[in-house]
Amino acid sequence: MLIVDPATEPLARPGICLPRSRAYGAASFFPTGARDRIHRIPRIEWGARDLEHYAGPILDQNGLNACTAAAWCAGLQIARARDGLNLVPLALGPLYGQINDGADAGAPIDEGMRALQLTGTLAADDCDPLQWRLNQLRADWRERAADYRVDEVFDLDGIDDVGSALELGDPVVCGINWGRGAHAICIIGKKPDADGFLFHFQNSWGRDWGEGGFAWLRERDLKGLATYGAFAIRNATIAHADPAPPRPRR
Repeated sequence: MLIVDPATEPLARPGICLPRSRAYGAASFFPTGARDRIHRIPRIEWGARDLEHYAGPILDQNGLNACTAAAWCAGLQIARARDGLNLVPLALGPLYGQINDGADAGAPIDEGMRALQLTGTLAADDCDPLQWRLNQLRADWRERAADYRVDEVFDLDGIDDVGSALELGDPVVCGINWGRGAHAICIIGKKPDADGFLFHFQNSWGRDWGEGGFAWLRERDLKGLATYGAFAIRNATIAHADPAPPRPRR
């Protein structure tokens, strides 16, 4: 088990998570009516929970500052698999292009959530997965991207909300302090530790990083959530090619 310390861990590859652009719980986050507060579960009821077996292919930013888009795509892949939908590798480029203001200079977590809720992203086999220049995508990319969106998202307020989301089986996309900057990750699990809890996360620097693209963080090292944001994915949209829709999770 690899435990990393983000305070001393260098940003192995580019990845700039920018501060969230809206205040906690803002109604404009949820244009489709998704709830903005998760049911908080007392810590005494927390146990070990991990979603790694639902994880899709490990994404690789490959030189782009696209950690925010990669973390959201990882979270959506997990949420879809958890809900019994088809395993479809997702492209981070089309999502990144919607939120980076036309430059490869990073993006905020909340803007990634909003774009993935309203527009979506493409399947990796529908485009160059790293192509973020939207005018270079296929003409019908918006129509196809609508298949791969988040439907219900919770805006999380700190560690207790993050742990509660994981206890409920929801992947968490968040930004944390990392080295001298910030980095977006997808938290997929937790387990008790002598000093609190350890949190399992999926990174976006390829399978050669960490343990096949995964690593663990100590609870005390999850710093920056209030600055950069944290969101739990409760439900994903149903794509045209998916099997009969499962019962929505509540």
